[in-house]
Amino acid sequence: MTFAYHRSLSPMLAVLLGLAVMEMLVVHLVVVAAWGWHAALVFGIIDLSLVAALFGLIRSFRRMPVLIGDGRLTMRAGWLKMITIEIDQIAGFRPQWDAAAIKQRDLLNLALLA
Repeated sequence: MTFAYHRSLSPMLAVLLGLAVMEMLVVHLVVVAAWGWHAALVFGIIDLSLVAALFGLIRSFRRMPVLIGDGRLTMRAGWLKMITIEIDQIAGFRPQWDAAAIKQRDLLNLALLA
């Protein structure tokens, strides 16, 4: 059984992607004015690679859903992270969390973004 999570994460990260592109343009113009086009080219390559990685992460959410099967739960955050848990090891679900509960060492917090 698969469960899609891209509908809840992709819009938030798309906003971050838009902000990253705007920041890339502004920083590029400032670097050109301050240090010239050689430095701006270096900054541009770095920024462009980070924007491409963020875009790839957003696209990977759809291709890598959460899976339940064969007695295992596989939680994924795109290509960024994956964890597999035996269904028998899940003690329960909590509808609400407080700060003290999240800091417990024996608790696994699987929230992808909050």
